[in-house]
Amino acid sequence: MNREEEIPRVLDLAEHILERFGFTEYVMELSTGDPEKPEKYMGSNSEWKSAENALARALEQKNISYREMQGEAVFYGPKIDIKIVDASGRKWQCSTIQFDFNLPERFNLTYVGSDGEEHSPLMIHRALLGAIERFFGILVEHYKGS
Repeated sequence: MNREEEIPRVLDLAEHILERFGFTEYVMELSTGDPEKPEKYMGSNSEWKSAENALARALEQKNISYREMQGEAVFYGPKIDIKIVDASGRKWQCSTIQFDFNLPERFNLTYVGSDGEEHSPLMIHRALLGAIERFFGILVEHYKGS
């Protein structure tokens, strides 16, 4: 499976899980790199552009409106942040889907592709609820203690 297939599937899973907890309203943000400070980030410019485009295409493919947050990406890759809206209208950043250009390099990860050559894998992190303790706190707020 490639990134063009995986990212929409992770978005579907995140939405499914959040809806099961009663969260049906969210704000999507695409956190991209700062083009003025490329030295701040892991990976090449072409890897970043490709990853940012893949995240944007996944959101667009699913007809999800989003805000681009230029310069808000983490040092190891761009990401989609899903901010859920609770019953009081407050936004909480919980779910995230992000590329990681650091760990494959740090752990010297490789695989042999269909061309018989070694390649570095593309790592996609997904934190569907964020920190579980924080998520439970947000649930308590959302349901006003019930």
